[in-house]
Amino acid sequence: MYMPTRPSMLVTTPIDILLRNMVAMKVAKWHSGRWAGGAPVVKVVAERNGQASQLGFRAIRGRRSDQNARPCASIGGESVPNGRSYPMIFDVCVLGHITKDVAITPEGVRVAPGGTAYYTAVALKHLGARVAVITKLRDTDAFLLHELEKEHIPVFLGHSGATTTFRNEYPEGTATRQQWVKDVAEPFTFGDVSRCDAAIFHLGPLTKGDIPPELIRLLATKAQVSMDVQGFVRDMGKRGRGWVRVRQRAWKEKREVLAFVNILKASEDEADILCPGLHLSEIARELSGYGPQEVVITCGADPSLVYCAGNTYRIPAYAPRNTGAVDPTGCGDTYMAGYLFYRQKTDRLDEAGKFAAITAFVKLERGGPFTGGEKDVRDFANAVGQPLL
Repeated sequence: MYMPTRPSMLVTTPIDILLRNMVAMKVAKWHSGRWAGGAPVVKVVAERNGQASQLGFRAIRGRRSDQNARPCASIGGESVPNGRSYPMIFDVCVLGHITKDVAITPEGVRVAPGGTAYYTAVALKHLGARVAVITKLRDTDAFLLHELEKEHIPVFLGHSGATTTFRNEYPEGTATRQQWVKDVAEPFTFGDVSRCDAAIFHLGPLTKGDIPPELIRLLATKAQVSMDVQGFVRDMGKRGRGWVRVRQRAWKEKREVLAFVNILKASEDEADILCPGLHLSEIARELSGYGPQEVVITCGADPSLVYCAGNTYRIPAYAPRNTGAVDPTGCGDTYMAGYLFYRQKTDRLDEAGKFAAITAFVKLERGGPFTGGEKDVRDFANAVGQPLL
């Protein structure tokens, strides 16, 4: 085997790797065409100098010698935060832009990381899922990833000339959000997603152009696809150098894209944009007819809805006791994190919905991303006389 000295560096000097330093291994075909003449390569995660890195190896038949050795290369070259090792496959990989969020509430102004990828990944990590993030941002905004690094969440980071930046205002407490956008990160590509394997890819587009339809089709061939629809129903208008109000608009390509989605999440407002004039249960049924087996519709402080195979489940909502002192940004993402996590434990969609609703409640009570755990959710369910099955 031949080990690269740094990402994308080809070497021919053979070295030995101790078995105890190898923490994960799999066969990978992608990327091998570029570096190894089209043959499959073995992807290994190994500890080296206190840091774990992904490495690529090409097997050679016959006796090894320095004269006839053929080089191989690293795949990706991502480092694991604080030397933690990658699992061989993640439960969920969240694909979406980490944003720079400026939140304006009656209590003041706060600048923090945001976006579906941020809130969903942190919640999944605390619930106990094996989660990773694929994202893009400007190099100078790498500080937005500090929370993910602290939580030991692997990040597959791509470069972008800009970081998606939102301003969220809640002029009437937590009931209504007004949103502006200033910058938008570059769209994701095939190369961005080829470096991560997961049972579920959860897509969190924040604008219509974030995740191209052809990329969703590709992901559907390698894993289950869960998607938050919000970015596809947003209208950014004509962006210049200043702030532009974000508004909602119809999504003409929904049939084309939803055919490749297994689980769809939308807010009540977004659902109405997708299927105007229908009741929520009718909307869920129609959206499911486009492809998704499961449709989740959140309704803020009102009961949410989960639909599958002709069955509609109404999920009770849990209102925080101090609504004027909390920021609801990320509650829908946290709900979906709870749903995806518990859905892997049960076939009862009503139970998955209840777990999701309580997870969002705990986040709202404490503020910031969800940093509780599965025990917190179960304890609350028991306290209100609705124990989880």
